[in-house]
Amino acid sequence: MCFYDDEGKIAYKDETPFCITRAVNTWETTKGADVGIIHLICFDEFLTREAYLKDEFVMFSNLCSSLIRNRADCVIYCIANSVNKYAPYWQEFGIDGVDKMRQGEIRVYTYPNSKMKLAIEYCAQSLTTKEVNDNFFAFQNAQLDMIKSGGWEMASYPKAPYPIYPEDVAYNFYIIFGEQCIKGQVVHPKDKAHRTDLFIFFYRQTKDIEISNNTICYTDQPDASLMHVRYLKDTPTQVHTLIKDLIIKNNMYFADNEVGEIMRNFLLDQGIKNLI
Repeated sequence: MCFYDDEGKIAYKDETPFCITRAVNTWETTKGADVGIIHLICFDEFLTREAYLKDEFVMFSNLCSSLIRNRADCVIYCIANSVNKYAPYWQEFGIDGVDKMRQGEIRVYTYPNSKMKLAIEYCAQSLTTKEVNDNFFAFQNAQLDMIKSGGWEMASYPKAPYPIYPEDVAYNFYIIFGEQCIKGQVVHPKDKAHRTDLFIFFYRQTKDIEISNNTICYTDQPDASLMHVRYLKDTPTQVHTLIKDLIIKNNMYFADNEVGEIMRNFLLDQGIKNLI
């Protein structure tokens, strides 16, 4: 922090920095960077609609560890716009039901055998912000809800072009992503009035199901079944290959925009970008 005289010259300069900046992906080069004064860590823009770093949460935790050292009175703030309700940080924090939170709501989480507390707030819109948004962002575009009202940012995804009947479904499979379960159907329309190209229709699985060893399932949980894989690139059967090819070709439709958002995040987690 500097003070300047009337001639614009530095009259006094505090040798102690009031803020130190670090990047999450350079945590290894900041080992031992603790200067003994850090008691507040602010992680800005911790949510994104783009791809996350590989093991980003672990990188962030290592960075915090190198800065906190042995000071038990440190506080960490994670701040972001409401751009991604299915971001991996929620699962890493052990937080569920973020998509059901109301604006202005605050939840506090505790962890077994630890004094750590985590509070999450879905910030309410201030009157000043509302006035500014009413003056400048009154356009009728649903994707601007994040700016106008603090709502979750959400894109518009393609819906099924025509009704899908049971006889049109060639294969079923499931995707377990965080606390979400998505069912995929490989559709081959029998009606000659419609196109005969294969495509996948995704919708949220809300009923309790039992996924057997013979069910195709994508999950990050350890599983010995040949049909259960973690990555789309893993193709133990021809059906797995078909599913991967249809997704890469973007032959996909979604029951609603929520399902599209979940699948977009799943594909980003798989390292597949810019498909939907």
